[in-house]
Amino acid sequence: MAADDAHSANRVLHETFAVARAELLDMVKSIRFAFLVVSYTFATGIVGYMLLWLNEKFEGKLLEGAAGLEAEQRTAIIEAAAQEGISRPLIDAIMNGDLPPMVFGVLVGSTFSIPLLMLLVGYNRISEDVSTHYTRYLLQRVHRGSYLAGKLLGHWLVSFLAIVLVHVGLLVYAKANGLYDMDSTFAAMPRIWFALLVLVLGYSAFTMLMSAILDPPIRVLLLGVIALMAIKVGEIMLGIFSDSLGKIWMGSWDVELYALDPIAVGIYLAYTAAFVALAHLALKKRDL
Repeated sequence: MAADDAHSANRVLHETFAVARAELLDMVKSIRFAFLVVSYTFATGIVGYMLLWLNEKFEGKLLEGAAGLEAEQRTAIIEAAAQEGISRPLIDAIMNGDLPPMVFGVLVGSTFSIPLLMLLVGYNRISEDVSTHYTRYLLQRVHRGSYLAGKLLGHWLVSFLAIVLVHVGLLVYAKANGLYDMDSTFAAMPRIWFALLVLVLGYSAFTMLMSAILDPPIRVLLLGVIALMAIKVGEIMLGIFSDSLGKIWMGSWDVELYALDPIAVGIYLAYTAAFVALAHLALKKRDL
């Protein structure tokens, strides 16, 4: 019995990695991967240059961070931030230099583009297989759960790879041109990339859910964009009435996620699990 379970688990893993490998190769060679890299480079580059321009106008004070603050100033800022409801992990990350002002500003300013880019890159990954009836051939060879897991894994890793490539390219460019003191920035990137790994996983799962329940692909794209816009508007409207209601959506926790706030990480993982479960249920119920 144990041997059968082990064999079954190995088969599922083999199927998952086979689908993920095919997905990785297909996506990396696609024009959408290049589009993701170029679009995210543009978004982060524009925000970065705006911050550098503003920093110059403020004589370097804007991006100075908390390093030059006196102890009393630091205490006053921490207390004021806590009274405003800002999470303590975020306060600590900023005050301790784990989130340098330049990095924090670029992330906050460019993160709005990630959900849409995730959708644009992956909206057809399942729906196109369904629309062309390719799933009828493929699902004779792999389980539906393995198929979904492989699709998600491929989309997640390709999207994260694109974002890291953009960050590395911009950091190298900034260092080579002396645009900013990059020492603190380089030191902060590993924790930032871990946070982005979680963020990209959440929106990759959202994309897979939309692609699993809708077809043809163009409908997935249109309704996916509408859903993201409606969620954002609803988040803002709910936030007017209650701070807690305004934080229901995982995207409301982006800033805290960059500080690796355990609550933010947990919320993103919970949404990811829910999206994957719903997508798996949809694939089980559909006549593929």
